[in-house]
This record gives sequence, C-alpha cells and structure tokens, in this order.
Amino acid sequence: MVTFLTDAARTGNAAFIDNCAVKRVTRTAAKGGPASSATSVATGVEAEVNGHKLRVSARRCVVVSCGSLQTPCLLQRSGFRNPHIGRHLHLHPVTGVVGKFNGKNIRTYEGAPMTTVCNEIEPGPKKDGYGCKIEVPSTHPGLITSSLPWHGGAAVKGHVLDTADAAALIVLQRDHGHGVVRDDPTNPMGMKIEYSVTEDDKESMIDGMDKCIRILAAAGANEIMTMHSEKRVHRTSDGKALDQYVDGVRASGIKTNSVGVFSAHQMGSCRMGYSPNTSVVDEDGEMWECDNLYLADASTLPTASAANPMVSTLSISHMIATRLAQRLKQEDHDAGLRTGDPTPPASAAGTGELTTYREAIQTTGADAKADANATQYVYVHDSEAAAASVSKRAARREAMASQQPPAPWLPRYLVAAAVITAIGAAFIARR
Repeated sequence: MVTFLTDAARTGNAAFIDNCAVKRVTRTAAKGGPASSATSVATGVEAEVNGHKLRVSARRCVVVSCGSLQTPCLLQRSGFRNPHIGRHLHLHPVTGVVGKFNGKNIRTYEGAPMTTVCNEIEPGPKKDGYGCKIEVPSTHPGLITSSLPWHGGAAVKGHVLDTADAAALIVLQRDHGHGVVRDDPTNPMGMKIEYSVTEDDKESMIDGMDKCIRILAAAGANEIMTMHSEKRVHRTSDGKALDQYVDGVRASGIKTNSVGVFSAHQMGSCRMGYSPNTSVVDEDGEMWECDNLYLADASTLPTASAANPMVSTLSISHMIATRLAQRLKQEDHDAGLRTGDPTPPASAAGTGELTTYREAIQTTGADAKADANATQYVYVHDSEAAAASVSKRAARREAMASQQPPAPWLPRYLVAAAVITAIGAAFIARR
C-alpha cells in the first residue's frame, strides 16, 4: 500500500485528500438519454472534507476502490439501480480454537502476522473446493479477549495473563453462502449488512475445528478451548478423552449467537461477469450501467476466493488498471488520427501514457508528418485496436439495453487471474 501510494505521488499526477467522505458519483446522460439510464457517463464525484463540500471533475474516467462494503453503498447513493449492487457478499467466516502451553512463552503476538497454513481440508466435506483453511494468526491480547466468550471479568483477566503461553488456530471458510450490504444513512457505519452462515459452511467449519483441536492436542497443549459461549474446555490433566471432547464440540455446532464467528475478508458485492443479468461490471471492470466508471477492488470478485484474497485482489485490480491505461492510450492515439498530428493532445501531456505513441512513429525511421507510409502504418494498427474496443463497448451497451449476455470474454481472464493467484499462494507457502 505504501509503495503504490508513493509511486503515484512521485508521478506528480496524484493528489491525496484525507478526512474526505465521497457522497456520490456524478454522471451525465449519453446519446441524449436521462442520466438514470444505462447510457450515462461518469463525470466525477461529490464529497465532503471536514464539513466543506468538494466536487472533483473527471476528465477521462472515475475509478471506485472503496472495498466490498463501501463501494456498493457509494453506487447506491449515486442512484445506480443494477439489482446485483450490494449482493453476493462473501465474508470468509472464521472461528477459532486456542491452546494453552504452560510455561512455553510462545508470544504469538510477536513476529510475522501469519506464518503457517494447512490445506488438508480445503476440498470441503463435499469435495467441491468449498472447504476451509487452518491458519496460524498473530494473537495479540486485544484479539484474544475480543474473540473468546465472556465468562466474567476474572476469566478475561486470566486469558490476558495467559496470552504469552497461548497459540490460536483459526478456521477460515470459503463460503458457499452470501449476503447483502445496503447503504443505510441511519446506521453509524452508513450501511446495513445481512449475512447468515449456510448449513454447508457450518459443516465444513466444524470439521475444521475438529482438526484444530487435534493439532493442538498433538502439539502438547495443556488446555484447549473453542469460542462457544458455553464453556468448551479440554484439559489434558482431567483425563477426559479427546474424542469425547470433540464430540461435544460437534454437538454444540455453529448456532446463531452461540459461538464467535468473524469475517476475515469481504468480497464480491459488485461482482464481475459477462452479463448485466448476473453482474455489476464487465470483464474490464467497467460498470454495465455507466460508461467511464470503473470498479477496482475485492468487490469485483465473482466468488469467494479459496485463499486469503490479497493476491487475488491485487491481480484483478492490476488487470483492470492495465486495460484502462491501454484504453486511454488508444483514445489518445485516435485523437492524433483525427487531428492528423502525431503529437499527443495538450490535454494529455505529462501523463506519461503517450510514450508508446511517439516511439511507434520514431521506430519507422521517419517523422510521421513527412512520411505518409509511416503514418499510415501506425494509424492502421491503432485503428484496428480502436475498432475492437468500440465494438466491445457497443456490445456492452446493447447487452445492457436488451439484458442479453454479449460474447463471453470473461472466463479466460478469470482463469488467468486464478493462475496468478495460485502462483502467488504457492510462493507464499514456500517461504
């Protein structure tokens, strides 16, 4: 995050505004239609900074990256009506098991925040890939005390004092189920979230807790406890059989308000797809409902990722940013074609995006103005790319109007993103 922001600042083309609350995306009608139609064009954003109103006018496009909870809320406040905005919210539900190792002074709150992952039960009970991962988190005292059930002040104090000798394992579930997030100005957080863990996901999470208990016991834990509100504690000193303890945990299950369940990651509330019937943005991250409005964050993920989604989010955002940059370059090329001047338009000067255009002309061995063949070669190449881009955008508009899916460009890009994610996950696992 620091690196990307620093890189942006060094270009001289980025401005950062803190304490800024974006209220809505502004847009205008295209082709003479009303601004609420599917043919609107994004023009900027309206915001508030420390109580003062701010309006930012976008010359080329607007990119929204507010995350899977705030991005759909911003779009809803802006008047967009695609029914999939805010839906298909995945949360990676998590619960955990804590082991106490007397006198070991483990201090898991020090060092790397996430060191080990177990993929043994990742396929899930139905072998469909919707299982869980067992991970080893950094468990600082605040996290421990907020996660464990309340059994009185003395018990909380004991947990804090025992933190140095404790090791936690979490069960991170790739969720079949999904929820909804809606803009809600009456809520202090500005949103309302509705989400319930499905029975399939509960079954998988209980399997994960079973394995966590057995891992901690094999590692020599003197005491093991789950996050159930009823006391579910196993002590090796009391001679109680481990299988009996596990059976009790399974019987308790994962019931509403009976066990601590948390969200590790939020994904998919404005998912990418090949049709406005099923998604919010197309394969380039551009909204079906509005031209020049792009989403580039975890909200575009079509399903819950099968691993911590950092690499997946970076991959899909990089893909969207790269395609947007290519499109803007192409538009600058087209502007040169229309004016007959190979020099980029003044409005685009200093962006650093037009080097390719100049270099393409220079490599022909002559100035484009003096060498018609060179100019023709560059422009024919660019015009073909432009025609393909225009064709795709026309198909997208037509699909929005008719609610029919256009050509399915998406699958191959999702496969590429999945491959990138797998490579990144493999690299992390090897470290």
